[in-house]
Amino acid sequence: FVLHDAENRYYLSAAAGTDRMDARKEVMKGIIHQFGIFSAEHLSLYTKGEFRMGEIRRVLRELEDEGTLVKGFLLEDSERLHWVLGADLDRLFRPPGKMDVVLTSEDRLAWYLLPRTQRKLGIGSSWVMIHDCDIIGAARVQRRKDEFPVKGFIGSQDAWNLLKAHAIQLGKRLRKVEDDAGKYEDHEEWYERYLRPTTVK
Repeated sequence: FVLHDAENRYYLSAAAGTDRMDARKEVMKGIIHQFGIFSAEHLSLYTKGEFRMGEIRRVLRELEDEGTLVKGFLLEDSERLHWVLGADLDRLFRPPGKMDVVLTSEDRLAWYLLPRTQRKLGIGSSWVMIHDCDIIGAARVQRRKDEFPVKGFIGSQDAWNLLKAHAIQLGKRLRKVEDDAGKYEDHEEWYERYLRPTTVK
């Protein structure tokens, strides 16, 4: 690859020290080590389609054969097979520690929790409010210079207070704004207006 550095110089990268497939396996292995547990479908979602399902299942099998991963029906609310780091298996059923946090939609942990947020609150990519390790709210939040406009908030007053405290900590104010998608009963009309590219004549 040709690389461009901060001092405006161009140079060739060094030759790869590993096979392409082995390198992709190491990337996937690193992702699994970050979070500890994945289903094949969830791993595909998290990597945004970078890996085909066949490749994901092959790598999971190889890591299982190596003893790195263990598979099973590990989540209470899921009928899917999940793979977990073998070293973490004894920690899996311990109660989690207390944690209050707001995750932005860019946060990798928010992407990891996306299927659970969708199941619980019916909202996709969003900011997520977590209290004592339980998802209590979500919203679509925009970033502005001095405020966070909030659309489609779902959750309790505690979730709103958590989001508000997060905004104050960052020196911003929260402002609820109407969700434009709610104005149109006809979903096709909303799609035409907001998602379909405008044709310039």
